[in-house]
Amino acid sequence: MDREGMLAYLGGRPGAVEDYPFGDDVAVFKVGGYHLNKRHWNTIELDGSVPADELAELVDHCWELVVAKLPRRDRDALRALG
Repeated sequence: MDREGMLAYLGGRPGAVEDYPFGDDVAVFKVGGYHLNKRHWNTIELDGSVPADELAELVDHCWELVVAKLPRRDRDALRALG
C-alpha cells in the first residue's frame, strides 16, 4: 500500500480526522480527539515491506482501541458507521 492508499484507508475509518501538526509530510489521524501518550503512536514506513492486508489489520486494531475508550454514545455511533 502506498501513501495515497493509506491516507484513503485511514480517512475512511468512521470518525477519523486528518491533521498535519508536524508539517506537510507527516499525516496524523485522530478519532475522538488527540492522544498525547506517544507510547500508543504507530509509525509505519510505506515501503512495501508490510503487506496491505496487514497494514489494514493494524489500522483497524488501533481504531478499535481508541473507540473503546470513548463515551458509550460516541462509541456506539462510530461502530454503527464502521
